[in-house]
Amino acid sequence: MSAAIDYSYHAVGETSKGHRIWIENLMLERNGFTAGAIYTRRISSDRKIIVLELIDNPEQTAAQETFTVSKTASGTPIVYIRNKTISAIFGGHERVVVEYKQGVIEISLHNVCKLSAERVKRFRENLSKGELTEGTFCAGVGMSTLGIHEGFKKHGISIKTSWVLDREQRFLDAAIKNNPAVTRETSVINGKMEELDTRKLTPVDIFQFSMSCRVYTKASLAKKKRAVAENHEDAAGVYGIFKSLEPINPAVIVSENVREAKGSATYIILKAVLQELGYNVYEFTLDNEQSGSFENRPRYWFVAIDKNLPEIIPEAIPAYTRQYSTFADVMSAAPANDSAYEWRTPTQARVEKIVRDKEKGNGFSNQPMLYPHSTSAPTVRREYLKNGSTDVQIAGDGGTYRMLTPEEHCVMKSAPLSLIAGLTKTLAHEVLGQGVDMGQSIGLAELVCLCVTGQVKRTAADLKPEQQNLF
Repeated sequence: MSAAIDYSYHAVGETSKGHRIWIENLMLERNGFTAGAIYTRRISSDRKIIVLELIDNPEQTAAQETFTVSKTASGTPIVYIRNKTISAIFGGHERVVVEYKQGVIEISLHNVCKLSAERVKRFRENLSKGELTEGTFCAGVGMSTLGIHEGFKKHGISIKTSWVLDREQRFLDAAIKNNPAVTRETSVINGKMEELDTRKLTPVDIFQFSMSCRVYTKASLAKKKRAVAENHEDAAGVYGIFKSLEPINPAVIVSENVREAKGSATYIILKAVLQELGYNVYEFTLDNEQSGSFENRPRYWFVAIDKNLPEIIPEAIPAYTRQYSTFADVMSAAPANDSAYEWRTPTQARVEKIVRDKEKGNGFSNQPMLYPHSTSAPTVRREYLKNGSTDVQIAGDGGTYRMLTPEEHCVMKSAPLSLIAGLTKTLAHEVLGQGVDMGQSIGLAELVCLCVTGQVKRTAADLKPEQQNLF
């Protein structure tokens, strides 16, 4: 029966005389490295590996430098390595893994450090060529996917979408039909994150994802009487994120969700894991003060970027000027859609429910009517066409009202109308309602691009760019 292989993980220390590796344990002894044992040391700079090998007769290796295993006061063996070569091989990394076999020890880069080196190298090479790769989970019609493209394009960097995933085939069909970011070179995957075979994915420079907002919203928690957000059928989606991180090994990760997600157990654990994997995490709460959109859709975002890439400067995110000052401007910008103009008179039951909802503070808005002079609109949800008492409406004459047209909804989110071309009214509202404020997505993409290309640095006196137009 062969002996088992042992492993231990160690920090690369730093001293005034160079970097060091300190190994002190009984795994040394059980693999032959007892106190007083003599060993040689071979260093492979190309492979970033150090091999320690026991020798029985030091006289036979007179031409090689030899070393002796020392010990603690209690007799525990110690192997201590410090020289300039260590600094050259491991100096830029925080941890190593030690593999113990009988008579041989191999020291190599920690897996997390290897992954970091690989993704940073790939990212820098692709950035120098002017084209980065991207993949999106929970893509929908691809609003955030397109947002990344638009933000980087403003600074001369193109994005190639390697793959998109969503569990709704209807949404993916709309993306295939209408989204220029989803090309024939893009792998389109219909399925849930948690069921995905990660071998179907290729490594990407930028990874975007969301998770079902129904897990975290106050309305959903109250409706289902859930005390814990994760007590929901969609909570398993985070498993798909975790198992995909190493295979796709992105240098930059961008995520969007409702504000309540920020303090959830899911996101707290997710951020801790990303930090353990070598990322710095930056958090944002964005609304139309930044995006310039007519819809005010406050959302929680985070950007995780490899620690060996430039830091993100949150205060440097671009703030865009408002394209539409009033709802009258929105209506003028949205193509006429006579088939969607259905004026209704509220029933007494609906009026009474609106009053009750206002008193209780329910819903996305406590004032769900839009007038030509209105200067913003509350969040429009995915199931907008259910015509709930807290869904925003357009006020008409004599107490009548109508719902938003898909075109008005699209304009309010700063999204191109081409994204919903040819879609049914229901599908158009769904993909928009579960999508993002495009101004937020483009703004974060611009911010990342500005930082990784060195156009914005922490030392700058005035970090925040002047307000500019979104498109």
